[in-house]
Amino acid sequence: MKKQMKKVTGILLSLMLVVSLFPVMSAAVPEDPSLTPIGQVEVTNVNTVLTPGVRPVFTAQIGAGSDMASVKEEVWTDENDRFMISSLVTNDWVVIAGHTYSYGITLEPKEGYVFDENTKLIYNGKTYTQKEIGSVVKVNGSGLELWDFQEDVDVYGDAIDLITVDLKKGEAVLNAPRSQAVKDTLLTAAETGEIGMNTGTGEVDLEKDGSYDFKMVYDEAEKTCTITVLTETISWKKDPNWTASEETISALNEKGTSPYVKTIAFKVYPASKAYDLDLTEGSVTVKDEDLNCLINALLADDEAGVINCKQDTNTYDFDLDKDGAADFRMVTNDEGTSAEITALESDFAEEKAVLDTPLAQSIAMAALDQPFFTQVTVYFKEKEPARDLGSCTVDLSKGITTKNKDEWEGILASLNGLNFTKKIKTKKDGDKTLIDLDKDGHNDVTVELKTDGGAVLTFDEENSRMKKDASFTLGNPEISAINTFDRKTYYKELVFKIPQEKLPFVDVAESDYFYEAVKWALHESITKGTDDTHFSPEQACTRAQVVTFLWRGAGSPEPSTSTNPFSDVKAEDYFYKAVLWAVEKNITKGMSETEFAPESPCTRAQVVTFLHRYEETPAPGSITNPFTDVAASDYFYNAVLWAVDKNITKGMTETTFEPNLSCTRAQIVTFLYRDMGTE
Repeated sequence: MKKQMKKVTGILLSLMLVVSLFPVMSAAVPEDPSLTPIGQVEVTNVNTVLTPGVRPVFTAQIGAGSDMASVKEEVWTDENDRFMISSLVTNDWVVIAGHTYSYGITLEPKEGYVFDENTKLIYNGKTYTQKEIGSVVKVNGSGLELWDFQEDVDVYGDAIDLITVDLKKGEAVLNAPRSQAVKDTLLTAAETGEIGMNTGTGEVDLEKDGSYDFKMVYDEAEKTCTITVLTETISWKKDPNWTASEETISALNEKGTSPYVKTIAFKVYPASKAYDLDLTEGSVTVKDEDLNCLINALLADDEAGVINCKQDTNTYDFDLDKDGAADFRMVTNDEGTSAEITALESDFAEEKAVLDTPLAQSIAMAALDQPFFTQVTVYFKEKEPARDLGSCTVDLSKGITTKNKDEWEGILASLNGLNFTKKIKTKKDGDKTLIDLDKDGHNDVTVELKTDGGAVLTFDEENSRMKKDASFTLGNPEISAINTFDRKTYYKELVFKIPQEKLPFVDVAESDYFYEAVKWALHESITKGTDDTHFSPEQACTRAQVVTFLWRGAGSPEPSTSTNPFSDVKAEDYFYKAVLWAVEKNITKGMSETEFAPESPCTRAQVVTFLHRYEETPAPGSITNPFTDVAASDYFYNAVLWAVDKNITKGMTETTFEPNLSCTRAQIVTFLYRDMGTE
């Protein structure tokens, strides 16, 4: 008869002896006068605590008689003859819940001693002799074995009465020990046929109707179990919950898991279909069940990031295109049974908005276990399309311009559209609007509204860092679609005429090849000229000037080291940080280990090499070397070819580069401008 089963967390197996398992060994032990028979030996400290999933700990020792014998081996075995042996460290078998285990130990005599038929073994408080239970104690000249078998003992886990997997968000992540418990419970239920399951993929069919309802993924490393609703195939999503059979689960899992779950329930939420919110007349009243469904769906879309919602007590403002302006408002009564929904004056241009609410996110908002709409279509009154006025020029060549109301309306619509599509940046500053045309972080145009609805636009000379081109054109083929709004007119293209910047240098003419480069260098604070009215374009550039120009063009970064290897570079020199930075970036190493030669002229070869190294020495393109004075063995060979390929320089003639000529101030700013100042 099967014993009454007992559930414990750590399993302590009492040891019961079973006779007639081994044949009696009646052969006499050969006498050897040189060996001393062992009269009695005691086995102590046997570990009998077994834990499912863990290998047993072998700790047996010899008490009395330890000078005559030692432990040779300990063994645990189950009813299927699976052995876990102390001497076999490569055996990675572990205790499995639901199996019956037996313990065995083998002793061996120490040198000069021998076991015989009269040897007594004390184990677990009892004394055994060959005469009393010869079938259990096996005696021979080399070893003595005691096998102690447990009858009908099962290893159980702790019971968890109920786990509810709440799938409000379409997915639930369970951590240990609940993760292991749910996983093992589902696997056991699948094994017995209570549920359907693809154990390879983890897909679960709870009511076995051929449609998978969930997917279970167990992360062995993290010890987490993720249950996800299969929205495409789930067949019971209208039921409020599903609960497994307690009797079946309990009986199956007593042997299967530790811990196991007596009852497992999956909580889900009902859903309804589509809903039309008709705001073509401006407003509509929604009541009762439709209102609850609508609120749940719209709030779910807000949580999913499909739309934006701002709530203040009973008022909900919904922003469909997430442009910061609410498109319709819902005001509920205090009981929450009725709501007035009104279309707002906004920039939303579509006649309808179709909101497909993801199932997983919709479930999250069904706080009252109410149905929700999986799709909400909002219909708005048809808006009069705006009229494309073509192109508009905002002439700021004098620094300021005034626009009347109608013209300003078109400009404003275009600016809003360009800002929305991230072509420009605008921001409010009190009563003014600041416009950053080239998105460099500095304001270019300031707008002030007039009382008649027009506007005054001013070029922001103090803050703007624009290149002072003759005009700055902004075109957007999408502007007509985005900026119709409620405005009557818009401009598809805006042109801003920027005031021309006059250079202060008498030796730089607009016809000079280096004119734009000097403008750029002056504007970017790379150089200020040799005095207030002269740039000295043909003056040779020193090594100190070249690295300083390059350093300023890079943004004047702080060098990360203060170690200065050069005796001719002092901390008070204007080029001190530039030289340290250039050495740190492997742009130059100096003329020697201790001299930089800051006042020496910098050659054309050195300048293009510095630039090439600043750009991290990119390989030149597939260009053929056009210069007879640049050889493949020259240190500046790749730098020159790279510079030509990038249109930084074309050489002094079609066939000569003149690498050893001093680089003039005009040439260096031109090289820098073509590398750093143009796209």
